[in-house]
Amino acid sequence: HYDLFFKQLYNKDWTFLLDLNMAFLELICKALQISTPIELRSELGISQTGGDGLISLLQKKNANAYLISDSDTKFIDSETLIKQGFQVENLSHNNSYPQKFDHFTRNLSILDLLFNEGPLARNYLKKPE
Repeated sequence: HYDLFFKQLYNKDWTFLLDLNMAFLELICKALQISTPIELRSELGISQTGGDGLISLLQKKNANAYLISDSDTKFIDSETLIKQGFQVENLSHNNSYPQKFDHFTRNLSILDLLFNEGPLARNYLKKPE
């Protein structure tokens, strides 16, 4: 479903890795029908780093919650976020999908899901009801 686009990405001489990453992100959002605007942190005027930078980002965007994956828990202090008034919700990826090999391998790139499921990939990302 996406081979032509990826050929174009890989055949282009990129000057900056950011530009390549943004092109991948745009493809992924389009394929998954995600319309959320993408903003670079550098465009938001946030100078803090680490946990303070995350809190500043959430405040700047008027967020009230932060989704955290299991692999992020060692890098992000959920208690500090909660003390600052943010809800912290664990984002769990329990949905497996058919891969082209013998068994399901977790925690691969979103590209693996797109390559294996094509336009149906979005269905595997929805939160269970």
